[in-house]
Formats: sequence, C-alpha cells, structure tokens
Amino acid sequence: MSQPQMIAIPLSQLVLSPNNVRKKPEGIDEMAADLMQHNQLQNLIVTKGKDGKYNVEAGGQRFRAFKKNEEDKKIQPDHPVWCLVVESGNATELSLAENFQRVPMHPADQFEAFQKLHDDGKHVGDIASAFGIDERFVRQRLSLAKVAPSLIKVYRDGGMDLEMLQAFTLSKDKKAQEQLWKGLHDWQRNAQSIRNQLTKNAVKLTSDHFAKFVGVDRYQAAGGKITTDLFSKDAYLSDPALVERLAGFMLEDAAVQVRAEGWNWVEIVTNGFSDWGYGKKKPKIAPTTVEQDRELATLCKQIELLRAELQAAEDREEDTEEDWRHDEIDKKAARIAAIEADRRSWSDKAKTESGAVVELGEAGELTIHRGLIRAADAKKAAKAKEKEKARTAAGVSGAADADAPAPADVTEAMHLRLSAHRSAALQALVAQDPQVAMAVLSYEMLKSLSIASGYHGGSFMRLSVASAQPGLDGNGVATGFVARAALAHLVDKWRDQLPDVDSAADETSGEVALFRFLLGMSVTGLSEILAIAVAVGLTATRGKRHFGSDANDVLIDELVRAVDLDMHHTWSPNRALYLDLVSKQLAVDAVTEACGADKAKPMAGMKKADAAEAAEALLTGTGWLPPALRAPETFALAEAAPEAAVDTIKALLDKKRAKAKAGKAAT
Repeated sequence: MSQPQMIAIPLSQLVLSPNNVRKKPEGIDEMAADLMQHNQLQNLIVTKGKDGKYNVEAGGQRFRAFKKNEEDKKIQPDHPVWCLVVESGNATELSLAENFQRVPMHPADQFEAFQKLHDDGKHVGDIASAFGIDERFVRQRLSLAKVAPSLIKVYRDGGMDLEMLQAFTLSKDKKAQEQLWKGLHDWQRNAQSIRNQLTKNAVKLTSDHFAKFVGVDRYQAAGGKITTDLFSKDAYLSDPALVERLAGFMLEDAAVQVRAEGWNWVEIVTNGFSDWGYGKKKPKIAPTTVEQDRELATLCKQIELLRAELQAAEDREEDTEEDWRHDEIDKKAARIAAIEADRRSWSDKAKTESGAVVELGEAGELTIHRGLIRAADAKKAAKAKEKEKARTAAGVSGAADADAPAPADVTEAMHLRLSAHRSAALQALVAQDPQVAMAVLSYEMLKSLSIASGYHGGSFMRLSVASAQPGLDGNGVATGFVARAALAHLVDKWRDQLPDVDSAADETSGEVALFRFLLGMSVTGLSEILAIAVAVGLTATRGKRHFGSDANDVLIDELVRAVDLDMHHTWSPNRALYLDLVSKQLAVDAVTEACGADKAKPMAGMKKADAAEAAEALLTGTGWLPPALRAPETFALAEAAPEAAVDTIKALLDKKRAKAKAGKAAT
C-alpha cells in the first residue's frame, strides 16, 4: 500500500466523489467567505479518478465552497487546492472517519474567539464579512462573551443550556449575574425565570401598553435607558416611572383636545374600559367617502390575512401569545374605529349633556369614546326635569340654575400613583399596630370561611386592579418615600431574626425550622410579626374606575380612620411627587384652593414648568392634599355599606377605640 501524498491540485481537476458521506450541503456561503478571508486551513482527501481528475472523498463542503467562489469570479479554475491523495479502496471509510474525527467547536469557544477578534480591533461588520455571517449573529456572540466567566464555565460543564446563558446577557453587571445564579432554586433555573428576575424592575416594550403608547424614541429622548434582548424581539425600558410620566403627559394632551370639543366632562382610563352602565347620546353619522371606503376595505383585508397567518402558526403548534401580528391587528382595528368615529358628530346641546372617555388600550392605541352619559348625571337630569315640570305646573317661569362646571381632575395614572403612596403609608402604620392587623386578618378569615352570612367581596388584601400598570406596586411610590422606608426597616429587622430557610439542607427542614421558631415566640412577638405580614399583603391602590366590590373603598376608608392615617406627615405637593406630573390647570386649582384665587391668577399666563415651580413655593407649608389623599369623611358605616362583613370589622375596630379611650381616662 502506497503512502498518502499531500499535493496542490488545480480546482478544475477536482470532482465530488459519489462515496462522500456528507450529501446535504450546509453553510456553503459562510465557508466560501471564510476561505477567501483565511485561505485553506484544512486539506481535502481525494483519490485518483479518470481523465486526470481527482475524486473528493472527504471535504465535500470545502470543495463546494471553492466552486462557489469560482462561480462568483473570486478565484480562477486553476486555483490550487491542497489535497491528501489516498488509495481508492477505502475511500468511503476515510470520508466517514474524517467527519467522525472532526470535533465541532464548543459555542463558548466561538463567542470567546469573536471577542478576541473584537478586542484586537476588528469591527462587527469586519468579523461578519470575514466569516460570511450576519452582523446580528456576531453581536449575539459578543454579548455572550461578556457574561460572567464563572457562568460561562457552568455552561461549558453542562450546568446550564445556551438559552439560559443568553438570558444573562440582559444584565451587564457580572456580580449581579453570579448572585442571581446562586440564589436560584433548581426549579427556577430556566431561561424564563432568569429573564424575569433581570427585568423585574423594567417594563417590556412588546407587552406593556404604556410603553407601546409612549414609544422608544420619545422615551429615549427623555433620557430613558433601554435594554435590548439580542436573542428575541423584546426590549426592556428600565425606568417605569418615566414611562408612566410620559404616558400621563400624552394622555392629558389628548384629553385637553377632547375637552376643547365642548364635552361636559372628559375622563382618562388606562386599565380597561367598558361602556356598560353608560347611557349614550346618538350621533349624526355622515356617509363614508370614496377614500374611506378604499381604506376600510384594505384594512379589513389586512386583518383577515394577519388572522390567517396566526391561525397557520397555531396549527403548526407555534407559540403565538406575544406574536407581533396581534398588535398589528389591534392597530388596524383601532384605525377602523377612528374612521368610524370621524363620521360621527354631536350637537352642542348633546355635548353639554354627556362626556367622553380617553382610553389607552392594551395595544397602546388611543380610543376616544364620545357621547357617554354617566348614571349619576342621568339621575340628576331626570330630577331636574321633574323639578322643571313641577315649576311649570306651578306657573313658575325660568330655567333652574345650571350645574357648576366639573372641576379639572387628575389622570387615571396620577390617581393610581397617589393611591399607591396612600397604600404605602397605610401599610407602614398597620405594620406597627398589631390589633388593627389582627382585625384585618380576622375579617379576611371570617370572609373566606363564610362563618357569617352576607360577605360579598369587600377585601383589604390585594385590592389593586392595576398591578400590571408601570410604576405601581412599589415603583409607583417615590424612591425614599418615608412610609415605604419605614416598612422596609421593620421587614429587615424581622428577617434578620428569622431562621434562614434557604440555607437549610432541604426545603422541608427549612419550613419546619421556621415553624418551630414561631412556636417558640411570645404572644407579643407573634403579634408584631403578624402585623408586618398583614401589612405587606395589604394593598389599597385603586383607580378612579374599578371593577371590585364597592365595599372595598368603604373598608379601606375605615382602616384609614382606625390607624389615624394623615398623609400630611409623609406626602407634600412638590414637583417630583405631583406638580410636574399633572396639568397646569390642576396646579392652578391647588393654589386657588390653598391660597386663594389672587395668588393663583399670575400662574395662568406661565409655562407649565414655571407654573409648577410657582405652585410648589406657594403650597409649601399649607398642608394642601389632592382629594385622593385626604382623610375620608366620618359617616355611619353600617348605613354606607350593606355588606354584613363591614359590621364585623367595625365591631373589632370599635373595641380598639374603646380600649384606647379607657387607657387615656385611667392615665
């Protein structure tokens, strides 16, 4: 048997052997680019054929890449190709062995090598061009190279998969990456959990309707930072409060334009709207124009095609929950609604008797609902009509006095922010009042166990219907807010005393250790920790419009009285908390109410920022609070709420007051 011989053979003398085991061409374009950039780094294996040709037994991909470069006129037909010439008897075996012996590069080797090229001065475009790959692929590999080295080692050793490593690229803080990994339980060690943890303080552009409404350009122009997930279509906005503030300004601007149409009232709704329960003024409807007919037909066809594509994807069992087509359908449907809205018109009289709602939809679209009649307004109008009939029957002429114009009101987003601050202050006080906390817990348990009849849904716990809104549930409360800090201090104090469940040998032993610790505590200690637990679970954040029981508001008002909550101690109408976030008219109204019309009058001609600054100076020390933060009026609770459950907590809280009163008398 003759020894294999390494020689350079002109490309024109090479043909693909039928014995080559790799039949399906893959990555030819990339390999062709690599050959042009780095020349031939690995030889072909060939056998002598007929007519002076050589059969390529192994290295078929490289041979095809050479031929691709020849077709593209990048090399000549006589381009030399290094080949190892072997005997033809074992050609198939050699081809198979050559593929078996080639150990593929570990992905970690690849993206670390890309990082080395980048560090050496190669730009992303240069690297992509050199290997015939997409620039996005290069950026993805470079981002993976920046993950903490300890986590890359875990990946190399098989402790995590590539998708989990990709999730860590959402943070540039390597120490935070390592701490997160160490803190995850086994069942949490998956890409989605890692991604959720790293973005828990951000809002997701593709799913948050506030973020969709504001848009990336406006957010970044206001100084907001964005994190892009290179491995998906997602982007995360790191400042939810800024998103909410910008959305509030935009919604208020839209509301101002609608108010200018002459409606009696205009509301902003951001957490879902239903016109159920409203009366409606019938508009005049103009016929569609030729242009509108054409656009409507196009939009309907586009929606039909998008729905068909979604259905096809679902038939292929693809996950379409966050597919971009949903948003496109919503946007086109909103445009259809806008065209229909343009055809409607109302008389001036109809406008004075009804109002409008500016709604921010789930797809970030703005919808205006006009000609709505609130139930309370309908009752008032009916009473006025009855009075007028009575006056007419009595021979009294002249119309009744017109109702005073509705005052300006805060946006839904601002109302939620104010409510979140009140909720935080309430939590801090309940955490320090074990008796009230036990009353709340007793009420909740009585309600859930149905010990007494008449429980219809009033609840203290998890009341918020806006938990998905950006800026709420913690982020809606200003950084450093004294009530939030007070509760955090109490929580940290007890956390340090409790046994460390996470460090236990297993989950069961940790839970037993915690329970035994609680069994050994005094009643006083248990009362204190119970108060904190109840306070943390308590949520009094409410929107102006909600779909819970009416008893909820009554219960929260009674709880406010029980702990003597006074928002003057924790909240002030400064620019950061209020004045920069509301319309100029609301700032003027606040100064008028607190200081008088003469003080507020100069603000009318100021720009919004100047008016906010002036209002802050004038309101300082006045004790003014917006209506959402004022103490509830005293009233007979049993008369205000029909639910028997309310009586339960009233009795418990009355006992507390009686005890406190007796204590003062004894002193």
